[in-house]
Amino acid sequence: MSNIDVRKFDRASLAQAIADCNMSITGKEVNEDKWFSYLFSYLSYPSAGFKAKIFIIEPNYVSEAYLGDYLSHYSTKFKEYPKFTYRIHFFDSNIDAETLSHDLLHSDDNEKLDKFWEKCYIGYTVIKPVTNSIFGATLLKPYEDKTKILRKYPVTTLEEIHFLGRTIKIRALGYQQQDVSVGVCATNSLWCAFHKTSRLFGTDLPSPHNITKSSLSSTGIFDDFENAELGLTFGHIAQAIRSLGMGLDRLYSGVGSVGLDHPTLRKYVYGYCKAEIPVLLGYQRNDSYHLVTICGYRLSSSEKVSDGRGEFVEFADRIDRLYVHDDLIGPYAKMTFEKESLTLMKRNDEGKLVPASKTVETFTTHYIDGIPHFNTCIPNMLIIPLDKSISVKLEEIRKSVRKFHKFFVQINLSNLELLKNSQWEIYLQSGIDYKKEFKNSGKTNTISKIMGASFPLYVWIGRLIHQGKPILDIVYDASDDNNSFCCFQFNVFDDEHKAIFYNFILMELRKNRNDSESKLPQKQSKDSLSRRHINFMILALIYDGLEMQYYGKFNLANQLVDEIR
Repeated sequence: MSNIDVRKFDRASLAQAIADCNMSITGKEVNEDKWFSYLFSYLSYPSAGFKAKIFIIEPNYVSEAYLGDYLSHYSTKFKEYPKFTYRIHFFDSNIDAETLSHDLLHSDDNEKLDKFWEKCYIGYTVIKPVTNSIFGATLLKPYEDKTKILRKYPVTTLEEIHFLGRTIKIRALGYQQQDVSVGVCATNSLWCAFHKTSRLFGTDLPSPHNITKSSLSSTGIFDDFENAELGLTFGHIAQAIRSLGMGLDRLYSGVGSVGLDHPTLRKYVYGYCKAEIPVLLGYQRNDSYHLVTICGYRLSSSEKVSDGRGEFVEFADRIDRLYVHDDLIGPYAKMTFEKESLTLMKRNDEGKLVPASKTVETFTTHYIDGIPHFNTCIPNMLIIPLDKSISVKLEEIRKSVRKFHKFFVQINLSNLELLKNSQWEIYLQSGIDYKKEFKNSGKTNTISKIMGASFPLYVWIGRLIHQGKPILDIVYDASDDNNSFCCFQFNVFDDEHKAIFYNFILMELRKNRNDSESKLPQKQSKDSLSRRHINFMILALIYDGLEMQYYGKFNLANQLVDEIR
């Protein structure tokens, strides 16, 4: 007989198993726990793409996340807390213990074994031996997207799980329930984000207790942090990120504004999550503040495109839902974009505070079954941990792409309806991943230039898409100085469009030169492309196919114009 503890997945059985593992709570209390209800619903949701049918209990498991908290906190207590945990694994299979032991564990059919673990294994949750937080480190598959294009979970990582002599790989993002003895909600969200950045940037993954300690130590108020009454401010969160050797980008509502607007928030989520970088979202509800980790989003099936009259449309506007790790609910919790009419205090003409109605952009969080959990969540802060090499931030890139767009509108009016039914994708990406996009794209001069060039670790991409097809990429060096000219490549993919761009840009260069010779006043607004940008584009088109980067060869384009004339 097998000694593997395999049990049928149902609510009562799972609740009792968790109670037996924790030893400080009853099965009835577990069954009434909100986080347990979310976990059970998550694992049994009909359209998830998987449905748990059995679970296996693994005793004497050493959880790295809990061990860090144990060494720095629980081991110092008079009460003797165990250092070992239990791990419960979930499977979409009706296999029993006997079959599991004889037909799988001791089978030589590797193909059959690989199929079983890939198809049936859903993930695990750690059960900790403490009263403040039952559920420890948790790795679960996100729900499948049957369309393969609408639901995205870019902030996950390919995790290796060692169990029963196997190394199982699933895509997931680490999650755990808040332990009020060692941290607050911000601590938990940071731990989820660091779970990804530790894989992505090679930084450390500290325990929740050590995250709290590092975030508060610089203020001199961390002596013996014991409960959640002490929250973390933006400065504390930034300190926790910087203590791991990372930089950050941030966005927060200004004085006098009520929260962040949805369009801008969507741009930040898409711009950074595309590079698999987690985004921390802070929101206010009533008089309390909360922080969650954005790990995915859903795209609307309807697509907004430019009408061809110069409208600047971004692909990120399609995001209509966020998926977040929220310690008040559970992993991959749904957040929807809402607009609500709220009564706010506003000063009248006499300077007195009076109630006034105002439409505010908010979020609503949901349980698995779609029932709202919290509404009127007003987003007021975004924080993005970044690799230390990334010094150019999203807003600078968006401003630059807008200038190019304004310049291209003139082409649209004179030569080609290039911007009709078009939109811009603006996002961060690793240089390696950018080159991988074109691996099987055929051999053209532009592709040869991309594949043959040396790229920075990270690049910003401004991609113009016309009728669903990429027309051009403006590539920026994300590691350059934030206020410098960081344009890296100008890649036009179609020969017809190359000719149109070349002729129009050449005309602009000649016009600028003639204006300069006739000493006409130069009219250039802050939203217009500079001479450097125009030179950059003409050089990229002339030298297409050569391993050459621009980097300041400003006068060469003018010489070429004289020769061509």
